[in-house]
Amino acid sequence: MFISSCATTSQSINVSTSTLNGKTFQLTNMFEGRGITISFYNEEFYGYSGFNTYLGKYEMRRGNMIIFTDMVVTKMGGASEAVEEEKNI
Repeated sequence: MFISSCATTSQSINVSTSTLNGKTFQLTNMFEGRGITISFYNEEFYGYSGFNTYLGKYEMRRGNMIIFTDMVVTKMGGASEAVEEEKNI
């Protein structure tokens, strides 16, 4: 799984493991209504891609860079449209 994001903001945001701990985020601008989430707990993450679930470990580097490691993803089959959408996440 590859996660990529870009955006502009007028303010600098510092993110740390303690900032993310216990938080869940939901993707709202793509694939509306699919319930795509990522949650952080200590140094682990888990989430729902709209079709499959995933989990692993993460660490913060250089202030705002998140490194995801040891990822596990379920491989559910289903409607080809949902599978194609998931590939774009």
